[in-house]
Amino acid sequence: MSYSYNFSKFSVPGLSASAVYAYGWSARDPNNGASLPDQQELDLTLDYRFVEKGPLKGLWLRAQRLKVQAAGDPELTSEWRVILYWEIPLL
Repeated sequence: MSYSYNFSKFSVPGLSASAVYAYGWSARDPNNGASLPDQQELDLTLDYRFVEKGPLKGLWLRAQRLKVQAAGDPELTSEWRVILYWEIPLL
């Protein structure tokens, strides 16, 4: 299940957000066929694409929050990511 939104309607061109939720069940270990625990994952992303013209053209900032948890496991795997993309024309 996923949702996304573009904030350009609120006079913030280039800003968008998305949320993705996934749940996996009945997985098997490919090496021995043993059952693996069910897992759930939540990914939240915020993107900001800077101007389309000028020296910052092609600059894009992404912030992500990722959470993964196996059923019955109290440990939560989580990550924060900040990614900066910049398309630089070489030709």
